[in-house]
Amino acid sequence: MSADLDQQRERQRAANRRSYWRHRERILSRRAERAALFRQAQPQRAPKTDEERRAAARERTRRWYRRNRDKVLAARRESDRRRYERHRAEILARARARNRSRREEVNARNRAWYDANRDKRRLAQRARYRDNLERERARARQRGRADYDRDAEAIREYNRQWRRRNPEKAHLYVRVSGHKRRSAGQQRFTVAEWLAVLSLFGGRCA
Repeated sequence: MSADLDQQRERQRAANRRSYWRHRERILSRRAERAALFRQAQPQRAPKTDEERRAAARERTRRWYRRNRDKVLAARRESDRRRYERHRAEILARARARNRSRREEVNARNRAWYDANRDKRRLAQRARYRDNLERERARARQRGRADYDRDAEAIREYNRQWRRRNPEKAHLYVRVSGHKRRSAGQQRFTVAEWLAVLSLFGGRCA
């Protein structure tokens, strides 16, 4: 329905343009006659120069826009939405090409925004992770497997270096992983949660 309406509007606009160019001289002549009559009837309000006429036209346009702003914006949003639906693949392809051609500029702008909103961004990421815990964990496992398949030796070397730099954390991760394995997947908790349990029971078995 919306596509038919858009096509009908485009046909009407095309017909209006053809009509204007066919009758342009007559339209301009009538416009000049009306302007002359207006100047005779109200000489104190009539624009005297082309610049004054353009300024008056701009002012009339601004007044009309202020009166109809909500309606204009709603129509524009609806038109943009329909256009996006019709040309989504083309619009996304152009955006990707534009970003590739300006990759450094886009990356610099993104880094600047992230640096200026680091805390807010982290809070939003944590909230999204908590709200979609199972899905985010599945995605993390999938990314980890893909990275390992792509370069297993690099991942192993990174893990070895990390364990050397963080022996206590590495030990905790192993203990937590062992408890998860023994619970056959019935218990899911993080290293921070495990530390909280240890603190609660004084480092002893419950």
